[in-house]
Amino acid sequence: MEKHIYFVRHGESEENLTRIHIGASAQLTDTGKEQSLIVAERIQRIGVEALISSPFARASDTATPIALRLGVALELNEFLGEWLEPSMLAGLHIDDPKRKSVREEIRAAVEDHEYRHADEETFSELVVRANTVIRMLEEHPASRICVVTHGGFLRIIIGAMLFGTGFTKKDFVVFLNRLQTSNTGITYVKRDETLGWRLVTWNDISHFG
Repeated sequence: MEKHIYFVRHGESEENLTRIHIGASAQLTDTGKEQSLIVAERIQRIGVEALISSPFARASDTATPIALRLGVALELNEFLGEWLEPSMLAGLHIDDPKRKSVREEIRAAVEDHEYRHADEETFSELVVRANTVIRMLEEHPASRICVVTHGGFLRIIIGAMLFGTGFTKKDFVVFLNRLQTSNTGITYVKRDETLGWRLVTWNDISHFG
């Protein structure tokens, strides 16, 4: 079966606004709620058969207006959550020297896919989770699916789709640095039996005019 997947990054969250690491409990801001209504209208025009979301509040609250627009059930999937950073970073601003140092150490270990600074997810663990999501999408009975997730983990999913077992942590770091993700940006991928997964559109925000 041919697959059409429309990945939507969640709306603006408290963490995006304040630049302070909160984690799974971060809520949508008022702007994020407005963005969710706008992208819901866009997804309705595109037309999808199923809606799957990360259970993180900022993602599921982005998905809820989409579900209402489409009149479909919202499926929550724990494998779609954002990548787990070290818990020691909770409450730190993005420019805090400690947070910057830890992030730089993690990204610098590009040759070690099993590197773990503290209690964060390793690159290998993220790829395993991404491949679980990919298999779920391939086996899902719907052909056209909207998936609400997070900017960091979205890059892992796309990397695993496009590079397969050749996807490396070095590639991921390049994606983080060079592939911008916007709140409620839409990334469209399609799959057929001959060519496999193909990236059609990255971070489409034309619904904002």
